[in-house]
Amino acid sequence: MARRFTVIFKDDITMLVYDVIYFETKQIEEIKAIAAEYDKDALRKAEKYGIPISYLTDNQRNIVLEEKEKMLRSHSAEELKNKNIIQIGSHSLERILERIGSIEENVIIDLITRLKMTDAITQAQFKGFPSLSYSLIESGSPEKYTFAISFVISKRKVRFIKMITVHLNSDKLEKVHFRASEVNLDYYRKLANLKDK
Repeated sequence: MARRFTVIFKDDITMLVYDVIYFETKQIEEIKAIAAEYDKDALRKAEKYGIPISYLTDNQRNIVLEEKEKMLRSHSAEELKNKNIIQIGSHSLERILERIGSIEENVIIDLITRLKMTDAITQAQFKGFPSLSYSLIESGSPEKYTFAISFVISKRKVRFIKMITVHLNSDKLEKVHFRASEVNLDYYRKLANLKDK
């Protein structure tokens, strides 16, 4: 088992993969095989959500959830945003802009609050970045959102969580996109009231 290993992409670019989990030999081989099939940039562009890894062990799932909890538990959603402990990927921000036309503070705070409540991992994906992305949900929640996150260490050795995207849960994740109005219930109610008038 290893926490770090090197992959070589089809275009001969070498990259160090490192994450919060220890990878089993079979997982390392699988990720190396994915990298060998793609140019680094092509993998990042072609596979919108990454290539799913065939499995995570229960121990690996627990480590991911414990790491998320350790990073988030002692902070409010506002602090997590303001201190950049959670950073939202440009794809998610674009989706928010498309849906409501602005980035209201409460929409972002609501997303962070929902992420804090997640307690299960549905899968891990490799998208050609040094760390995997993990799809997290809140089990038993009637509002079925999936958060794709990764654990990132900046060049200054500061660790943060990158929220890559948010989806409504469905059988076909890639066809269903996040709607900010469904995340921000106050906004949704105001929008519904305006439509009724």
